[in-house]
Amino acid sequence: MDISLKEAAVIREFYEKWKVSPLVQVRISRNLEGRREPVTEALGWDAMVSCLLNTTAIRPQSPITRFIRTKPILLSLAAARSQTNVDRWVVATVSASPGLRRYNELACHIGSNFVRLEEGRWPEFMSTLRTLERAHEKIDERRAAPAIDDLLTGFGPKQAQPLADNGPHAA
Repeated sequence: MDISLKEAAVIREFYEKWKVSPLVQVRISRNLEGRREPVTEALGWDAMVSCLLNTTAIRPQSPITRFIRTKPILLSLAAARSQTNVDRWVVATVSASPGLRRYNELACHIGSNFVRLEEGRWPEFMSTLRTLERAHEKIDERRAAPAIDDLLTGFGPKQAQPLADNGPHAA
């Protein structure tokens, strides 16, 4: 592939502008250097919640992005496990965040997935995510997406594919 000096300069300028971005730093660490967090139930849960929240392409400053990046994580697995009614907790948490909608629908899916996973589906979910933890081929993602779609409620190709593309690091 031949790149002109002008094109190379544009690429260098772009890189210099964006290299300090936290998102770019994470992507470089994960995608180029191969450093990834070990897959845990909490990480898989966070990825699942993020995928359910993302129904459209989101902007860096969108309400969904701000919600997902809030620390501590608002809809964390640890917090879910401490609730007596996960659905009600999700509605209260999401509805209190400006700009977020669909909280009843999200609560239904997140609550249902919580019950499914806690009643014994964690091994299946984690097994699927672990196939994507290491470097993998596109075919592995294509196999994982329907498995995720079948396992979790609220997931169709639109939600399952980002989780399959990025594994537990979708968040």
